[in-house]
Amino acid sequence: MRPGASCDGPEHTHHRSGITGHTVRSRDDRVGIRMLKFRGRTLGIVALSSGLLSIAGCYCLPTAIGLFIYGLIVLLNEPVKRAFAMGEQGRSASEIQTHFDRLLQPKTDII
Repeated sequence: MRPGASCDGPEHTHHRSGITGHTVRSRDDRVGIRMLKFRGRTLGIVALSSGLLSIAGCYCLPTAIGLFIYGLIVLLNEPVKRAFAMGEQGRSASEIQTHFDRLLQPKTDII
């Protein structure tokens, strides 16, 4: 940078938005890993919402809107809420999956 030049040029704005985007994405990665263990449902909703900040870069907005709507449908579903509650109580992801797999098994009556 030239002596006396300001840091408000377009190249610096682009650099700042890149750093901000990287920070948001790395946080979203950590949230996603927590959600694999059925923990952090509220953080998952916040991460979905932060995807809507891509309105500044119009190309990602349609995908962000789709993911936001689908994510809310899934995360606000009652069985999913119960699964996350079980995870917050300390149950492992495999226990939770087994519990819900048993609920989905068709019941066959042997006569």
